[in-house]
Amino acid sequence: MALGPTENQVQVAYHDGLRLLLQQETSRIWQYCEQFNVDAEQGLSFDEIAPFEDPLPFVPGSDYQPITVSELQFTRRWLQTASWKFTKHWPYFSDTVRLTDPTSSVMRQIAMTYNRRKDSVAVAAMFAAVKRGKTLPGDDTDVTFPAGQVIAVDVVNSGTPAATGLNRAKLNAVFALFVQKEAIMDDGPGNGLHMAITAKQLKDMLNDDKVTDRDSLLGQFERTGRLNYLNIDFHNYQGLPVDGNSYRRCPVWMPMGMRVGVTRELTTDLSQRKDWEGLPWQAHAHAQFGAARAEEKMIAEVKCSEA
Repeated sequence: MALGPTENQVQVAYHDGLRLLLQQETSRIWQYCEQFNVDAEQGLSFDEIAPFEDPLPFVPGSDYQPITVSELQFTRRWLQTASWKFTKHWPYFSDTVRLTDPTSSVMRQIAMTYNRRKDSVAVAAMFAAVKRGKTLPGDDTDVTFPAGQVIAVDVVNSGTPAATGLNRAKLNAVFALFVQKEAIMDDGPGNGLHMAITAKQLKDMLNDDKVTDRDSLLGQFERTGRLNYLNIDFHNYQGLPVDGNSYRRCPVWMPMGMRVGVTRELTTDLSQRKDWEGLPWQAHAHAQFGAARAEEKMIAEVKCSEA
């Protein structure tokens, strides 16, 4: 049975209100990655960034010859995609009025799960193998996360036991790594460093008085409300993965090193479940996201023990 005028009004208010709310709410990780417009570019893939190298030698007689695709040395990186969905049921249609209020607890809950899902997709793609191919993912060799971009768990300050948590020595080492790879460009939008940490890494870092003196981390936090050390902004994210040794894998990245995008726009639905006893009302929302590393030297991993 089709929805009546009142039900249609709630459906429209639900969809429009949720879209408005999601535009206002911010994620913790996703927003600091490079936003990839799936529709305006190449669908779920983008051309791989070519390394800096000398130009190809000039071949006499070739300046006006047509170039075929097979002659071009390039490949594409494909976004790693995942779905998000939210479903809630009510016994009476009058209960769905909460969907028309963007400030209601239900709508806030939907927005939070949406943003957390985006963050999880971005973090997973930071360390995952990147699928490559000119026409399909897997046509070319995958790019795995390089061991040279990992700051080991035993990088410690002088006199500190090995296999420790987040410390000043690891932060200094990862900053130097970006400098060594010439990944840090001139000052400007998108050129800062970002690091995701859990509460345990934050606690370890705050125990280092060299990091938290008034001229450093805590002093900056009092002035700006942001935690920053060596041009690294720290972001709270409790869902970071661990390796086979149960060491926490903390990513450090430049925004241009990670590409993220909404691969299937938000869709919503409000309907009555005729196949369920009691005929409850169901609110549903769905979207899909994608992410992939754009360049390995712009992403690093810091291993931290939580023992």
